[in-house]
Amino acid sequence: MKHKASVSLITVVLAFAFFSGSFNSRAASFLPIVTNYAAADYNAGLQNWSCTQGENGDIFIGNNTGLLRFDGYRWERIEMPGNRIVRSVLADADRIYVGAYSEFGYFEPDDCGNMCYVSLHSLVKKRKTEQHDYDIWNIVKLNGKIYFQSFSSWFVYDGKSVREHYDPQLLPLYFHRIDNRIFVQMMNGDFYQLINEEMHFVFSRKEVGDDHVVAIIPKTKGRMVLCTEWHGLFDFDGQHVTRRYTEIDSELCGQQVNRGTMLRGDSTIIIGTIHNGVYAISREGKCLWRCNMSNRLYNNSVLSLFIDRDNNIWACLDNGISLIHTGSPYSILRPDSYAMSLGMVYGIDWIGSKMYIATNQGAYTFEETTGVIAPITGAKGQNWHIKRYPTGQVFVGNTHPKLIEGNTATDIPGTTNSSSTCMRECTIHGQEVLLESSYIGFRVYRMQNEKWTLACEINSLNIPIRNFEVDHSGSIWAAHMSRGLYKIELDKSLSRVAQITPLAQIPGGFEGGIMFVMKIQGRVMFASRQKLYTFDDVNNKIVQVYFLSSTLKRNINSSTAIYTKN
Repeated sequence: MKHKASVSLITVVLAFAFFSGSFNSRAASFLPIVTNYAAADYNAGLQNWSCTQGENGDIFIGNNTGLLRFDGYRWERIEMPGNRIVRSVLADADRIYVGAYSEFGYFEPDDCGNMCYVSLHSLVKKRKTEQHDYDIWNIVKLNGKIYFQSFSSWFVYDGKSVREHYDPQLLPLYFHRIDNRIFVQMMNGDFYQLINEEMHFVFSRKEVGDDHVVAIIPKTKGRMVLCTEWHGLFDFDGQHVTRRYTEIDSELCGQQVNRGTMLRGDSTIIIGTIHNGVYAISREGKCLWRCNMSNRLYNNSVLSLFIDRDNNIWACLDNGISLIHTGSPYSILRPDSYAMSLGMVYGIDWIGSKMYIATNQGAYTFEETTGVIAPITGAKGQNWHIKRYPTGQVFVGNTHPKLIEGNTATDIPGTTNSSSTCMRECTIHGQEVLLESSYIGFRVYRMQNEKWTLACEINSLNIPIRNFEVDHSGSIWAAHMSRGLYKIELDKSLSRVAQITPLAQIPGGFEGGIMFVMKIQGRVMFASRQKLYTFDDVNNKIVQVYFLSSTLKRNINSSTAIYTKN
């Protein structure tokens, strides 16, 4: 899709709601990011029935008011003849096959790119019976033929002619294309395979709890997972049906499964339900995540699921469309209860399966294996940063710096209550130190017995520092909490400030405002008013940076590290 940027690293995005009351250990889980599209966004009907992707990457969706096309930026509604509801869609090369009430055919672009409709229903020379109406609910392709399936009859298009099939004793509910086979779940009936346009019995519906198979997920060597409406999942090896257990069977069996599919790569099973949105289940039967209206999905009734080329899930809903970004390297850590919140997140760091989180309300740990978030004792209130260093020490910036052991934060002897806003490992005057900023100055830590130990506090600045970076020459570039930037030099003992220069006094500089300091590709840069700057040390002046202009439409305001788990 055109709207998906290329990203090579996995990061963690944290999102939380407000809460009141005391915080206890609570469960949380990582969820994919969700983009929702309401009817007002795509300017069409509420209900969306089917989804496919064209050869150029465009997404096509069958909607109550016609066919929707989305190129990643713009929605377009294409009307069917008679303003029919489009129930089913299937992309095949540059054609988009569609099914509707008493009508089916395809759209294809003309020389100007306009989608033109060709009816195939008109090729049916003589109906087998005119005693029933039909909606085309499903379209599949096999061996060059297109199959249009309704709940009564089904039609086969071979590229030249259309043949109708109707048997009042065998009314199809679902056509399932698996590998090079078509399986058919009959309406309140048994399970069949379609071979040479004839139905062949496979197994009785009693094998799956007297239920309907609403989706089939392929496995290796011809085996498959059968998804039933009310009785969970089953394995089928071609001869025998056996129950496939998951840790959420009791929940899944009560939500009316309507659709199922599988993500590429890790074979995660994706289940769409009528009553509770979307579930992701691992091959081992573990629920990886559930996405519903309580945690971002636009509507709980899933009418169709589609996996696009980027491995993202398009959920066509009874009201709207949700794009679940499972193909994205980004995810959201969201508490399972909306009664819980961690506040505004200022920093995170991974240690094995444990993540440390610094927020404006406290510091917390998240254990990935159990999904439990727990508060760190002694770290209530504002925490600006949190990080584990190669020494094994975990520092958190609270009212003053603290060390974390387990789930307890303790004061560092000798530090004052002047807060701790930022920490950096750096080299100044050839000395490797840990430098920490505060509301009034800096703290310098030196290595002793393979541990960072407080060496001195420099409290003469009386400048509240938001964050800072140290450049290749050992100069400190520090952003004031609310106005401007400073270039600071320490003396060779690293115990006092040798020189401080407000940025506005440097030739080519500019006046105050909120500044952000960051390192990009190893170079210290500053952001102000959505413009990016750096220091030209050859000409001793501030210069604007343009190399990101082609990537960022509105330039840059601040940056953050991208974290990968160890």
